[in-house]
Amino acid sequence: MADQEVLSSYAEGQRDFANAPLRDAEWSGVDLSGANLSGADLTYADLSDATFTGTNFSQATLRLVTFTRSRLQLAQFVQSRLVEADLRDADVRGADFRGADLSKAQFKGAYVDGAEFQGALGANLAGTLGTPRSLP
Repeated sequence: MADQEVLSSYAEGQRDFANAPLRDAEWSGVDLSGANLSGADLTYADLSDATFTGTNFSQATLRLVTFTRSRLQLAQFVQSRLVEADLRDADVRGADFRGADLSKAQFKGAYVDGAEFQGALGANLAGTLGTPRSLP
């Protein structure tokens, strides 16, 4: 499924895109709130300035993804691979990163109030704003 197909299907009311191969997706500025992208491969995707409130990214591959300035409140990243992901200045309040691989992920300037990081690997929360619910 191509990234533009997902946007069209989402606009038509579909929300389940689990396990979709979406490498290099160009979704800067889109709103995919509430979508199910669990298990999807979004390696190298540009998801900056986008809205993913309540979106499920659990067990997704998000290596080298750009989430800069994105709204990710209450999003689920349980056991996801966010290696070298860019979450600078993102709003991850209430997001769930339990068991995620956050090696070399950048969170500087991100809003982390209430976010869950229990069991997350490599989480560097230096320079973040707010207080997470739990730390790795």
